Amino acid sequence: MRRMLVVIVASLLGCQCFEPVGEEVDGGRPDAGTLLADAGPECVTEASCGPTGAPIPCPFGNQPAQRSCIDGRCVYDCQARRTCTSRTGSGDLSCGQDAGCNRLCDNLDGVTMRVYRSCGAAFVEQGQVRGRYQQGATCDFDFFADGGRWGGMHSTCEPGSNATVVDEPGVTCSVRQLATALNRIELGCARCMYLLEWP
Repeated sequence: MRRMLVVIVASLLGCQCFEPVGEEVDGGRPDAGTLLADAGPECVTEASCGPTGAPIPCPFGNQPAQRSCIDGRCVYDCQARRTCTSRTGSGDLSCGQDAGCNRLCDNLDGVTMRVYRSCGAAFVEQGQVRGRYQQGATCDFDFFADGGRWGGMHSTCEPGSNATVVDEPGVTCSVRQLATALNRIELGCARCMYLLEWP
């Protein structure tokens, strides 16, 4: 009897009856373990960026977005397939054979914009953001939603503009202004594309 009791007690001491930890993202911000995956596939040139998942259509166009390599990550881009890096100092993207551009940036300070997102299907409205100048900047803006900072944008001439979105950390997104009746700016990030629209 004692021997059986010793075996049962020893078995119980070796038992670790903890509930398994889930690795999925909850309703809030991504957990630390998901940040690397959120940054999208790594790349050296646009040739190493293949299609991923369902194609995302370019807004107001009939072609799907292509994949560019920007700052070492594959992102959606409706301008062209290209390889770009952020220039130190100016914040502009350098994409190899950029044409010169002297256009002044748009003033987005105080502008309230509707945000739409597509991660492989139609664009769906996500809410609103409001633009604010970054401190000491004339062409750099932060975007704020009710929950805090949503993202930011360096606004310059078309090939050099770039953006960030808080939900896709570590990603430099492509930027394209659309020639439509309303003001519209498209952001191509690693997992999704975003459309900012106003007034």
